[in-house]
Amino acid sequence: MPPTPLPGTDATAGALWIALDDQTARLDQANGRTADVLDIQQRCEAERTKAQTPARTGLFGWLKF
Repeated sequence: MPPTPLPGTDATAGALWIALDDQTARLDQANGRTADVLDIQQRCEAERTKAQTPARTGLFGWLKF
């Protein structure tokens, strides 16, 4: 995510405030994406672990030969 462009040197305090507020909002979005990525990674790891557990032996999981 690109940074917010800063206003020129002749900008008012209000313009600077708006630019910095937008930058904070962009940082919040980027941090939220990090949390999303970590959540996806944890779910994938759980699915991988579940897929690696050995299958039950026998017919229907309870009838053994």
